[in-house]
Amino acid sequence: MNTWLVHIPTAPGPADEDQAKIQYTHTAHNKSLLAAGKIVFGGEILGHQEDNNEDPSPGGKVTGNAFVVQADTETDVWTMIQDDPYAKSGNWKVVDAKVTPVKVTVIRPL
Repeated sequence: MNTWLVHIPTAPGPADEDQAKIQYTHTAHNKSLLAAGKIVFGGEILGHQEDNNEDPSPGGKVTGNAFVVQADTETDVWTMIQDDPYAKSGNWKVVDAKVTPVKVTVIRPL
């Protein structure tokens, strides 16, 4: 089993009410992958708030998702991405996704 870092930018999305439904489906879909040990962690990538130019803090608009997964091959990772409700709904700009093999050497429990 190999470890992969995935970064997928957000595409222009649906209306807010549709987004809530897609997010619920995305989360439910990934619970089984998390339980199976395929997803190590994941979350939203946040843009910077524009109100403080000297030291912008995170918390602005969601600009994408990042996650670490365990899979045998890069093809397996791309299959996981394509099967996700965010990919199927067009919420992710999959064409611009980056999948990179990584070797985790240090990790701290959250």
